[in-house]
Amino acid sequence: MSLERLEIEGTFNFRDLGGPTTEAGDRRVRSGKVFRADGLAQLSDRARADIGELGIGTVIDLRDIGERAKLPDA
Repeated sequence: MSLERLEIEGTFNFRDLGGPTTEAGDRRVRSGKVFRADGLAQLSDRARADIGELGIGTVIDLRDIGERAKLPDA
């Protein structure tokens, strides 16, 4: 499965999860709806603007307690 990698300054592995079909092969996640990324702790103003243009409305932090304690605002 190949997901579209987006070049956002200061991030690592920022990807659009849309496109590939589900395991059953009968559904797709629409492109531009669900993204995944890491390394969001120190984004530049430009990177924040780029991410803002994607229209992301909800952020889900999947880090564990220890990771969140080290960089709570990441």
